[in-house]
Amino acid sequence: MGDPENKLIFEFFILRPSPLTLIGLGLSFGVIAACLWPYNFIETNRISVLPAGEGLRFEAPAVPDKSNAGGILYTPEGLRCRLNPGCEEGSVSVGIRLKAATETSGCVKRIFDLRAEDGSEAFYIGQWKSYLIVRSFASGPADGKPYQEIGAADALTAAKQSSVTVSSNLDGTAIFIEGRLAKLFPGVRILREGETLAGHRVHLGNSPDINCPWSGEIYELAIYGRGTGPSDAIEGGGTETVHDGTLTGKAVAFYRFGGMEAERIADASGNRNDLSAPRRLFFDKPVLHLTGLPELGTADFLRNSAGFIPLGFIYFLRQYRASRKPVWQSAAASVAMGAALSLAVELMQVWLPTRDSSLADLVANTAGALMGAAGGILWVRYLPHHPR
Repeated sequence: MGDPENKLIFEFFILRPSPLTLIGLGLSFGVIAACLWPYNFIETNRISVLPAGEGLRFEAPAVPDKSNAGGILYTPEGLRCRLNPGCEEGSVSVGIRLKAATETSGCVKRIFDLRAEDGSEAFYIGQWKSYLIVRSFASGPADGKPYQEIGAADALTAAKQSSVTVSSNLDGTAIFIEGRLAKLFPGVRILREGETLAGHRVHLGNSPDINCPWSGEIYELAIYGRGTGPSDAIEGGGTETVHDGTLTGKAVAFYRFGGMEAERIADASGNRNDLSAPRRLFFDKPVLHLTGLPELGTADFLRNSAGFIPLGFIYFLRQYRASRKPVWQSAAASVAMGAALSLAVELMQVWLPTRDSSLADLVANTAGALMGAAGGILWVRYLPHHPR
């Protein structure tokens, strides 16, 4: 406590808290509480075995809710492709026998999500109302979005069991419903040229960010390392469906969801691409990931910065009056305090399954503190009658 400045800070926070100090502390705790809500550091994986052992039920709210992250299965390691028939470049087929619980959608609910080894999205299959949606990142952006979207209407009627197959090669993609061709999309690929299934990770019922869980029942899932393009679909009149058990030996992965053993669902294809079914949700998420920064829109920026504007303002006024230093030093100190608080929150969010540690949020929050400090400078410059 020998340093006068340290003594001043100690008195500022502990011995003689002023009204500004109390307001600043209240705002700080309020921001922390809001950013960490709903405080689900331990989140149950909401998956259960159906009574007859015929499949798995994924439980999630009809509209996404931060207090309920739903359920998820995933391959803890990248997919292994068997040598014969192997995995063809740019080709994949996914067949799922399932039943959607609802047609209410606040987002495209993730049914099947495929990601590369670096965590980037290859494609995902989801539900929006009764539509089957496939979003692919292989064919380049479309309509100003970083993905191409295809789908089929009335493929996922609530409470009705369906069998859907999405099959793609370098020529394009075909969607089959109950083994019959429903839609053709020439030129739209869901795997990149030169890319195979090998090394990709599967997420079922949700995605790693756990933002839009799917609700319903899944009975069987088959993944193949080859695909039917538009021309093949027209000539052949169909493709493999998940109902055809004779294809099990040709699959990269095949699952009949009759139960779970030691939080694991065995791959019946023989490729050892087992699914993990943990009782608690936890993911090794990146700290301050960069992916959200280029996508930070104006609305998101304003929302994230708004809470830190009053903090920056209060921090500045209290620092300026307590330290009696020039306004620019007081402003720099208040911005540093706002950035430190934001950094602490982002680091804590790594441990929350439903939240992300985002560099974009850190930038927006710090910008909010800067705007608040700028407002404080204007306040003391143009309203000089206010005492320190």
